[in-house]
Amino acid sequence: MRAVQNLTSNNSANTINNTFAGGVVVDSGTVNVRNTIIAGNTNITNPDVSGTFVSQGYNLIGNTTGSTGFSAASNDILNPAGGASLGALANNGGQTDTHALLPGSRAIDKGAAATDPATGLAITTDQRGLTRPSDNTSIPPAPGGNNSDIGAFEVQSLPTAASVSVGGRAVTSSGRGIRNVVIRMTDTNGNVRTATTTSFGYYRFADVAAGETYIITATGKRFTFSQPSRVLNIVEDTEDVNFIANDVNNLFSRSR
Repeated sequence: MRAVQNLTSNNSANTINNTFAGGVVVDSGTVNVRNTIIAGNTNITNPDVSGTFVSQGYNLIGNTTGSTGFSAASNDILNPAGGASLGALANNGGQTDTHALLPGSRAIDKGAAATDPATGLAITTDQRGLTRPSDNTSIPPAPGGNNSDIGAFEVQSLPTAASVSVGGRAVTSSGRGIRNVVIRMTDTNGNVRTATTTSFGYYRFADVAAGETYIITATGKRFTFSQPSRVLNIVEDTEDVNFIANDVNNLFSRSR
């Protein structure tokens, strides 16, 4: 078995048998792993991996307990504080859901060139069909790497001098605008911009660098939101990043 540009996360097992893991178990045979994230899984003993692996380099393993074969000498990132920093499984484009790499993830730009083991051709796109590699110029590549991101998701940091606007509304489930909701937009370098919604629930960020990935979150004093955080790759003017409040909070606010 060979894994290339892969991701295994959010799996679980409930056993104290040391031969099992929440993520990937090698019981027999040879498992070669390259440019792969195995992190964020759960098990009583070995959360992510169990058994003997053959690292071909540039992997991120959340917890190596129960395994052998991974090494920093192979440019593997092992047991990173905070894990892989993955977004929730969501529609980030393409035909299948993916876990986005959040700003600050150790996996960004730390992968290397890889080929499809079935065809022998170079892998030039991520799971969504977007360009790989896409270099984040503020992050140096791993030694011998090519600025690919580790795993199935490539953060699109397209070089561009263009700037765009990002906006939307915070609304109740019935569509009424909510004022004074704090909207935060965080870029891949951890820089945060803040806006506050108007009396009709609108907000807007101007002069946003295009071709970058941002986390946009909404926080309200009397409201919580069904999807309070969004991970978006912004390439053009975007005016529909909306946040819808939970019904229970709507009822509470109307009763006051």
